[in-house]
Amino acid sequence: MSYIDLHNHCFAGMDDGVKTDEESLLMLNTALKSDIKLIYVTPHREPKGRYNPDNETVIQAWQHLKELVFTHDLDIEIRYGEEFRIRTDSIELIKNNEVLCYTDTDYVLAEFTRTNAFSKLVMQTISAFQEQGKKILIAHPERYFDDVHEGVEHCKKWVSMGCYLQINRTSLLGVHGDYAEKIAHRLIKLGLAHVIASDAHEGKGVRVCRLDDVFFMVKKKYSLHEANMLFHTNPELLTQNKDLQSIKKPKKRLVLLSKLKIKKKTKASPIKGE
Repeated sequence: MSYIDLHNHCFAGMDDGVKTDEESLLMLNTALKSDIKLIYVTPHREPKGRYNPDNETVIQAWQHLKELVFTHDLDIEIRYGEEFRIRTDSIELIKNNEVLCYTDTDYVLAEFTRTNAFSKLVMQTISAFQEQGKKILIAHPERYFDDVHEGVEHCKKWVSMGCYLQINRTSLLGVHGDYAEKIAHRLIKLGLAHVIASDAHEGKGVRVCRLDDVFFMVKKKYSLHEANMLFHTNPELLTQNKDLQSIKKPKKRLVLLSKLKIKKKTKASPIKGE
C-alpha cells in the first residue's frame, strides 16, 4: 500500500526547505523510491515572520511543481497546504479565513512553538479555527516540550478539544533529541497520535521525504494495525475531509480466550495407555 505524506517542504526557495528545482526533484524521487505516491507540500507561513507567503504564492509554487512532475514523467501526485505558525498576529488571519487548508479539505496544519505551547494563545487559536469550521492537525507536538509527562498532558488536552496530532518521522529516528523521541513514542503508545509525516526539508540527508523506514519500525514496536492507522488509514481520511480515528490497540481478549481453550483441551485429553 502506497504512502501519503502530509508534511514536507518541497517548494523550491519558499522557506528553509529545498532551494532549487533540482533539489525538489531529488526529494520527489526519494519519495517515489519509498512508495510515496501523494504528497501535500506545506511551506512555512509565519505572519509578519521570516517566511510568510500568501495563498496565491503557494498555489503558484504548486502549479510550478506539478509542471516539473509532468515534464519529468514522475508518478506522484502533488497537493498543497501550509504549516501555519501560531503567534499573536495569527488570530486575525484565522478569523478572516485566510489560512490555507490542505487541498479541498477543511484541515489546517498548525505549528506551535516551545514558548507558546504553554500559553493562552494556543487555546485562543484552537477556538478561532473551530469557529471557522476548521479541523486542526497539530504539527510535530513532540518537539515543543522538554519533559515527557508535561508534553503528554498538553497533547491530551489538545486531543480532548478535537485536535489531531502529526508526529515527525525524524522524531522517531531521534533526530530532534531524546525528549522528542520519547514523547513521540509515548503519544503512539497512548493512542494520542493520528498520523506520521516526513516533515522533509532536503533532497538527500536525514530529513528526506520517506516513510517506509519508520512504518516498519512502528509495525515492529507496536503492531501492524497501529502502523496502518498512522501511515495509511488516517492520511487517507484526511484527503477525504473526514474525521481521523484514534489509534487503539486491537483487543487481546480473543487471543487470551483462545489460549485458555487450548489449555483446557490439553488438560482434558486422555493419556495414552489409560
